[in-house]
Amino acid sequence: MLAAFAGVLHRHPERERFVKPLADAELQRLQAIVLRRRQLVQMLTSERHRLRISHAAARPSIERHIEFLRHELEDSDAEVAAHVGRHYAELAAALASVPGIGAASVAVLLAELPELGQLDRRRIAALVGAAP
Repeated sequence: MLAAFAGVLHRHPERERFVKPLADAELQRLQAIVLRRRQLVQMLTSERHRLRISHAAARPSIERHIEFLRHELEDSDAEVAAHVGRHYAELAAALASVPGIGAASVAVLLAELPELGQLDRRRIAALVGAAP
């Protein structure tokens, strides 16, 4: 049954709409480090909230953890920037030219929308759900 379904998809004239190629190694790495950056930001936010409501006895530990997370986030930002610069410099420069789009937003767009630069604006808008 699965083989028959695959055969139908393979012969379909618009199969690119239904079948997406697997991400290459560079894209997989970018997706992983962008995900890790997002996790670090979430942990840092949580620790800052904890610090505000914590007892004085717990504050030094939380402050050390916040400092550690800040350094990890800086390292993560540097790793993301280096990877984007090596593999996606031209597209990243085009995205960064948009007002309000910074390095972190560029990395997220490249990681989560690998179709950028390959599809027209209408298809991208439809893909992300921004078009009717």
